[in-house]
Amino acid sequence: MTTSAHHRMLQRFSSQYRQSAPCVTVISPHFDDLPLSLGQSLRNGALASCQVRERVVFGRSTWTEWVSPAAERAAPISLWRRAEEVAASMMFGFDWSAAQWPEALLRNGAAFGPEMLDPAKDLSAEILIPEIAGWLQAVATVAQRPNRPPPALILVAAGLGGHVDHRLVAQAAAGLVGHIDIPIGFYEDRPYVTYLSTAQLSAQLASLGVELEPVDVSPKVQASTQAAARLCYPSQMKPFFREAMDLDRANGAVERVWFPVGTCPDWFAT
Repeated sequence: MTTSAHHRMLQRFSSQYRQSAPCVTVISPHFDDLPLSLGQSLRNGALASCQVRERVVFGRSTWTEWVSPAAERAAPISLWRRAEEVAASMMFGFDWSAAQWPEALLRNGAAFGPEMLDPAKDLSAEILIPEIAGWLQAVATVAQRPNRPPPALILVAAGLGGHVDHRLVAQAAAGLVGHIDIPIGFYEDRPYVTYLSTAQLSAQLASLGVELEPVDVSPKVQASTQAAARLCYPSQMKPFFREAMDLDRANGAVERVWFPVGTCPDWFAT
């Protein structure tokens, strides 16, 4: 049964719930990635019984569907996107905070756009990977809220579809597998994963250099969950996103997290 936004908010602030539910930190490259990729899990899947804290990596943004990206618009657009994230956190029932790295278009300029979705682009020299890895190590030790334990699980975008920001975060996290005590899972990036063949999915996951196995973390993606995400993120809903949502419903898609073999916690599954 899918719970209402009101019920999820009441549950989130229940002292009994906060004491008993496991803490999960979700690393989101951009402000919209958690509800787009794991919205069904938040509503009635594996994340519905967890305390979820989102950490947004690229908190400085110039991207919307409404205006062309320009550096001088970064401040107001970043504020707008934060407002959208507040709405999503209330709708889906999670806490969030954001780091201040600039997204790809801010780092590289609008001319970089055609290169932004390239799964074959060599990122080995990217200085952001060790920076983000160091930040992730710190995130792994920080409590969800005051007087709460550190996360029991970290979920990171897998970088599927080739978006350079997603790939940077995924590569940083992959380098930490086996080096921190907290298990790390890699969630499928929506809408990008919807358009990948099985062979493309396997090849892009293999680029992380970790042997992974999939775990279903939601029932079939529902139209009501997709509508809630569209309502929260009007500035991001280009046709590419809407078409992917239609395909997911038509194909009976479920949300998945890929774990290093044998590391998925027993309590985390649908």
